[in-house]
Amino acid sequence: MFVIRTSQENFSCDAQGHIGRPAMQMAPSGQWKALALVRRNNFGTLETIPFSQWAERLPTIQWTFKNGKPRYTLRDLDHGTVREWGSMVQKVYID
Repeated sequence: MFVIRTSQENFSCDAQGHIGRPAMQMAPSGQWKALALVRRNNFGTLETIPFSQWAERLPTIQWTFKNGKPRYTLRDLDHGTVREWGSMVQKVYID
């Protein structure tokens, strides 16, 4: 199980990428799925880490810029719509 931490709350993510929201007692389901972590700058996408690579890549990720601000956001699939989160991901770790 992965934990996705943002500045507002923590989200759970199971081995298939299904996202849950523990703060609202919402367990992971097939309706909301993590697709990738996306690193962006002012000029566009720099790096995309697909969900299938999270377990091996998480230990090597530098989560913040030198000024301490988060580098990554999450691309998800929510009820058939691909989205990118407006709130940045502070860290993803294995729980």
